[in-house]
Amino acid sequence: MTLDDKLDDWPFETLKLGEYFSFARQAARRVRETRMNFVDAVNDVLSGRVVTDREREMLAQKARSIVYLGLEDE
Repeated sequence: MTLDDKLDDWPFETLKLGEYFSFARQAARRVRETRMNFVDAVNDVLSGRVVTDREREMLAQKARSIVYLGLEDE
């Protein structure tokens, strides 16, 4: 397996891994604080940043898991 083969399944096109976790935690915090829905919270924290639909969906899913599992959002 080559490095290119491993990168074919990399889900991010615009986000870095650290950004993904940071944005998801921020969205989870907004959901907890304001009872905002997950999609709106993700859109809010991205504040106009262009990401793929897949990345946006992954952020909402990660924010859900943070909230529902009671993980820290800091």
